Amino acid sequence: MITTLSHDLTTPIPEQLARLLNLRPGVQLDWQADENEAVVHVKVAAPSREELLRRVRELGRKHKKEGQDAVGDLIRERELDHELRGRVLE
Repeated sequence: MITTLSHDLTTPIPEQLARLLNLRPGVQLDWQADENEAVVHVKVAAPSREELLRRVRELGRKHKKEGQDAVGDLIRERELDHELRGRVLE
């Protein structure tokens, strides 16, 4: 796959490659040049722990309804499961 550098030194990532590597807007790429050869190595930079935590929190906020107590709901669900399991085993 061949791409062309623009005047501001940017280049598009071929769509087929982006799909294959699951690249999305905001993904960081780590570019390294091999000094002995005319080779550039590019790898997907892993997001920091802080960035991953921010993303997970945002996902949680997106699905939370106003006034919902997700932790309380989970505790009640677990208690009900425990109670039902106890009845089945009696």
